[in-house]
Amino acid sequence: MTKYEWETELKKCIYRLPPEEIKRVMEYYSELFEDHIERGKNETQIINEFGNPVDVAFKILSEYDAEVGAKSDMSDGTAASKKELDISDKQAEARVAPTVAAEKAISVENKYDGRAADVKQKRDNAVKRRSSIGKTAGGIFKTIGYVLLAVIAVAFLGGGAYSVIVSFGVAAKSAGAGLVHMSMGAVMIGIGLLSALPFAVKFLGNKQADMLASNVAKENGNEDKN
Repeated sequence: MTKYEWETELKKCIYRLPPEEIKRVMEYYSELFEDHIERGKNETQIINEFGNPVDVAFKILSEYDAEVGAKSDMSDGTAASKKELDISDKQAEARVAPTVAAEKAISVENKYDGRAADVKQKRDNAVKRRSSIGKTAGGIFKTIGYVLLAVIAVAFLGGGAYSVIVSFGVAAKSAGAGLVHMSMGAVMIGIGLLSALPFAVKFLGNKQADMLASNVAKENGNEDKN
């Protein structure tokens, strides 16, 4: 049942009320619908809260008949009785007014809460995007660093090995020159090994992680069997 269908059914059921009373009732429930919609509820949820329009109409008619009967009884009394009736009507309005005002206040508060939640969500999304960009940039620079280290390691290891090999031939002619070549080769090989050290550490770390994961998987498998 939609809002239109619910209101149409209610209006049919209270047809015997005066036109101004029907108008007042319909406007009241229309405002309630709007307030609940602003709080994030859909028409189905609101209608379930209001209940069957026939039951709502029966309650409205009963209250109206009781009110009309009371006014009829008091119309035969004195002016003081009429004054008491006016006071009673004002008290009834005073009871309804705070409820409507409270519902509107809650609606406004929910709007502000919703806006605050939207702002927080946007801020969190911006932080996530910046974090993602930072991680991507860090990964790129890290990759470039590994590539440079690999080039340096290969260059120095190759150059060092070549110098050591050449040093043997040079030593046959001049021991001093051969020693110089061998020293240069040793230094270059050392630099190459230091450059290759990060790769060795990363390789060993991955191996250790793989072994740990394998042991955990085996332990879980044994527990499942037991």
